[in-house]
Amino acid sequence: MAPVNALQLLTIPWLVSELLVFRRDAQPGGGERRDRFSRLGLFAFIGGGIGLAFQSAAMRWLALPGSPWLWLALGAPLMFAGILVRARAVAQLGAYFRTEVTLLDDHRLVTEGLYARLRHPAYTGALLTCAGVGLGTGSLVGLAAMILLPGIAFVYRIRVEERALADRFGSVWSEHRARTVALIPGIW
Repeated sequence: MAPVNALQLLTIPWLVSELLVFRRDAQPGGGERRDRFSRLGLFAFIGGGIGLAFQSAAMRWLALPGSPWLWLALGAPLMFAGILVRARAVAQLGAYFRTEVTLLDDHRLVTEGLYARLRHPAYTGALLTCAGVGLGTGSLVGLAAMILLPGIAFVYRIRVEERALADRFGSVWSEHRARTVALIPGIW
């Protein structure tokens, strides 16, 4: 089995975890959708990154030095750590989690658990997963595609979401925002 095929198999748990996340989205609860096409952007940019990453791995475009199996061995734990962080963040939001930016009628601002330090830990987990997949390709192009393309979508999504939260929660949101980082500790 080639490393790229092993990586493809290792992404199955990611796909399953995301299907479970989308299943949670079917929960009842009225609210105001404020998505501004950010979910579509996430699909497009993450999907584009995945396509480019796997293509680059198969063709060894700008291969990272060393064995492709080494890069897979380094990327896989990062990918699984990201899946776990995202799953924990989604669980901590509970009924407030939606795949589209939506302010529920009874929405409350979650500021405990992972949300005590990070404003968007579910996106941090997703970005870790993407970085793990990119590293696992053993390709500089694959790594860049899986960080930059999803990163663009996450930045847009965070801006949309934070605008909606600021509108709903005002000074409570501002105080939480001042105490936390958006996505990556020490960076943003």
